[in-house]
Amino acid sequence: NPEFDAAHLNFGWLYELEGKTALAKEYYKRAYILGKGGSIGNLAAQRYNQLTETELKNKYLQAIKHSFRFR
Repeated sequence: NPEFDAAHLNFGWLYELEGKTALAKEYYKRAYILGKGGSIGNLAAQRYNQLTETELKNKYLQAIKHSFRFR
């Protein structure tokens, strides 16, 4: 069922475990939209935000490492 929020959440987890974060975030986003206000939607939002935070931290650390190489 394309409107089943838990299925989208599970696909998000699957893709996250495979390291396909962009795809995982798309599924988390869809799970959030479908399950908004419920536990599935809340969990999808948490996973999406955690992935985004991790991506930003990694980009920040890479930028710092890169800037030290060119000093």
